[in-house]
Amino acid sequence: TIEDGQCHLLAKILKNGKIQKTYEAVFDNPYSDRLDSKVVEYIQDKASSCLDFYVVYCLDAMGQGALPTIKASEFEAFSVDIKDVRQVKVADIWSVYASYIEINRAQKMFDEIGLNLLYSPFVLLYHCLQKEGFRQKPTLYMYNHKDSFVIGIFKGNRLLFGAFFALLMGQIRICLMIKSFSNKIGII
Repeated sequence: TIEDGQCHLLAKILKNGKIQKTYEAVFDNPYSDRLDSKVVEYIQDKASSCLDFYVVYCLDAMGQGALPTIKASEFEAFSVDIKDVRQVKVADIWSVYASYIEINRAQKMFDEIGLNLLYSPFVLLYHCLQKEGFRQKPTLYMYNHKDSFVIGIFKGNRLLFGAFFALLMGQIRICLMIKSFSNKIGII
């Protein structure tokens, strides 16, 4: 992650699905939109000792969300223009999305080394729930990641509502789109 002029790296070397070695490092990184050359050199050095190397980034931007549908035609009901976002279907019953602007920003940040995987915090929440087991009655869950978090209301593995929150200097930026059960749309 890059925050407050520093880049925090976490790298793990896996063999047969087991962690062999973990590297953690912190570098000064005055740029918020790209990696400093020292960071790139460090990553390339660690990558040179591995057969396969993947750069993974958890999206922490406001231009993302989760909707209780897989039908692109229904995104408009949630004030999301499908032409401006990349949709990924989850469990073939709900979707996560991210704006092309945010995807391009993330890719640009890793231009020199490449970005292999861009994770949605909604999917990470879902993965945790799969491991723990879903409750059959509507339940609110939260996934926290550095200065942002997502909430999801699930009934079983079906998403009923999802929202992304970003904390910024003691304030909360909120991006909520609610479609009530009576099919009225409200934005908070």
